[in-house]
Amino acid sequence: MGGGVWTGGGGGNGRRNSGLAYPRDSMPELVKDGESGYLVDTEDEMVEAIYRIERLDRRRCRDWVQENFSVEQMVEGYERLYCQIAGDCKF
Repeated sequence: MGGGVWTGGGGGNGRRNSGLAYPRDSMPELVKDGESGYLVDTEDEMVEAIYRIERLDRRRCRDWVQENFSVEQMVEGYERLYCQIAGDCKF
């Protein structure tokens, strides 16, 4: 079984509108259950979630990605992590 299924367009950062995923690895960090997609435990739940996917607010899904995974957010997160590892934090 794979990690997830994305709907609403391909591509990367900000273009994926909603997703269905198993709550494995980083998926719970990427999919806000019930808001930017659905986290499911079984294939039967995945099938049921497919019918609910249209209920999600696509604008809210896109906003979730921009708020949490924009280039600026990702750079800031990596800088903060590197700073903590190096022991010279400015944040």
